Amino acid sequence: MIGFMQLAWGHSFSQSVSTSRYPEQKAITQVLQADNINNRIAEDDSIFIPDHVTPDFHGWVPFLDKQAYKNQYVGGVSRISSPTPCLNFLGLNDNETTSTTTPPDVNGAVGISHLLVTQNTGVKIQSKTTGLPMQLKSLKSFFSPVSAVAPFDPKALYDPYENRWIVTCADQATSLLSRLLFAVSQTPDPLGAWHFYVIDVDPANSTWLDYPSLGFNKNWIVISGNMYNNANAFVSNSIFAVNKATAYAGTMNVTRFSINNAGATICPSITYDNNLETEWLCNNWNSSTGGAGYLRLYTITGTPSSPVFTPTTFYPSTFSPWNSDQQIINTYQCNNINIGDSRIRSLVFQQGSLWACQKVGLPVSSPTRVAVQWWEINPGNGLTTQFGRVEDIGGFNLYFNPSLAVNDNKDVLVGYSHYSAAHIYPAAAYSFRTATNPAGVLQTYYDYRTSNRMDCRGRWGDYSSTVLDPNRANLWTLQEYIPNGTGAGSWWAQICLTLSCIPIQTITAPVSTPNIKYEASDHVTGSSVINPPNGFVKFDGAKYVELNPGFRTQITTGYFDAYIDGCGGLRMSEKGVNNIMSKVESTDSIPPDHAIRLAEFKVYPNPANDILYINIPDENDPILQVSVWDVLGKKVSNKSNLPYQSSIDISRFPKGIYFLTIKTQKKEYKTNFIKQ
Repeated sequence: MIGFMQLAWGHSFSQSVSTSRYPEQKAITQVLQADNINNRIAEDDSIFIPDHVTPDFHGWVPFLDKQAYKNQYVGGVSRISSPTPCLNFLGLNDNETTSTTTPPDVNGAVGISHLLVTQNTGVKIQSKTTGLPMQLKSLKSFFSPVSAVAPFDPKALYDPYENRWIVTCADQATSLLSRLLFAVSQTPDPLGAWHFYVIDVDPANSTWLDYPSLGFNKNWIVISGNMYNNANAFVSNSIFAVNKATAYAGTMNVTRFSINNAGATICPSITYDNNLETEWLCNNWNSSTGGAGYLRLYTITGTPSSPVFTPTTFYPSTFSPWNSDQQIINTYQCNNINIGDSRIRSLVFQQGSLWACQKVGLPVSSPTRVAVQWWEINPGNGLTTQFGRVEDIGGFNLYFNPSLAVNDNKDVLVGYSHYSAAHIYPAAAYSFRTATNPAGVLQTYYDYRTSNRMDCRGRWGDYSSTVLDPNRANLWTLQEYIPNGTGAGSWWAQICLTLSCIPIQTITAPVSTPNIKYEASDHVTGSSVINPPNGFVKFDGAKYVELNPGFRTQITTGYFDAYIDGCGGLRMSEKGVNNIMSKVESTDSIPPDHAIRLAEFKVYPNPANDILYINIPDENDPILQVSVWDVLGKKVSNKSNLPYQSSIDISRFPKGIYFLTIKTQKKEYKTNFIKQ
């Protein structure tokens, strides 16, 4: 429990601040009158004031629930089970720019070799490995190609399938002038050229757009926003589906949907499945009715140029309702800090599930604490797969302003702001879980950067950013922190992870089998033809079986087990007594023409030294052109008319990251590789 005592004079304090942009809100305060302090402490040993806490200039000091403090802290150090960051450094500090704003609206994206941070004060590009600044512009200057006037609420994403950056923001909070701005990079290098676009959010000039939310899938860049009238009253939600291919090529093709009676902030998903035609969206629907709380799902389907918006009848739910009003918290040194309502802050489609998070007030009727809650949802039926909260029922810790990311293992990182009187100032924090943790359970929070002071300007947020690295394993979070001086800032943390290759299918066959071809769905034992997902297993006639292209290992018994792993590779082991699968280390190198043929597009090895091999899954689909670009967007290699299994010499390339485009008669493939 967190509360505040005032030592100078006695009165209870509770206040709700009214604003039509956030129609409902509650103040979360727990206050003891000064004339009761001594009696209360004498009667209740559970209340105490830590030695390191001194009154602020108003005479207020926090009092703590002793048992809650003991449960969370040992010797003043958090009991932490979430992993420590492998990298953490400054994002953007308002002091680096010429202005400060409140709230800062912290957001960011992660590319192959760069980080991009957006705040209301600026856009900063950083080195991914060191955090050193590479470019810093004000938000207005960044959008100067489209004559930005008063831009605000920026958001940023990185599209790993097309290797492009996306940045959006609103411009001018009046109905006559309101616009939506967005930009896409022309190459994977954010320091290079961009395409800039303007959307007139309301041709009738009766409403203006606030709080854009950003997502994408293979067909569209999707931006949603809340529409307000001149009295700053909420009217509707507008959703803009931008044809992604044409936007990347330099032409805007956008469809607008005006959504009434659905509530605010319909958040589009960041879709990590480049085969999925459907773009999912979600919003906070009904936080408490009949003992349950509900979200609602929506879809965009159709073609890239003719999208169709559909409100579904899927209402993911939990029997743990919440208060969705806007909350006001009182902290050490500051009263009335607005931390927003329960709108969906992140929505991700990953590994067949939708993942969402939001800030909530608890308990429902009269909130005394705020928590972060997160969801895994089955989009096939709208049911909740798992649900959890970052919460302290004693109210000692307050958690808010969350964002969420999920990697290909289904590891989850939830980033957020954390306040407790133990460290006086709010901290940038996160909680982590692996796919093997119990359902609904996150590991204990980790505070990775505590603010240097408190920002008492009245607003916190409005959002943060937690994102997946393009390597599909590492997870990053960017959270608000308050530096010395004036204004606000943000701080990065990276969690370094590895992909767990989960067996998809097991194959058992005798060593004497010369070729075992396979496709999806079949599972057979013995010498029959075997058909799992990715190609065929090939033997060299001397008890060797190939694992990944370019390697082999020896089998000493008459049977072997092989499986296609969740990372797209092939692995095998000898058939043991209990048929236990275990990875066998690759040994002798074999010629490339003996490599496993995969029924999928593959470029290997990656990283590579001298030769890069290319495999197209269809032998009747020859390669028309192979082009390679460096990170600066310069074409460094171009080859034409190659067979479906080919190679290119990269021995003369400088070390670094490169981008590869392969055009065949039937389709186009894009990927990246590392020259080491």
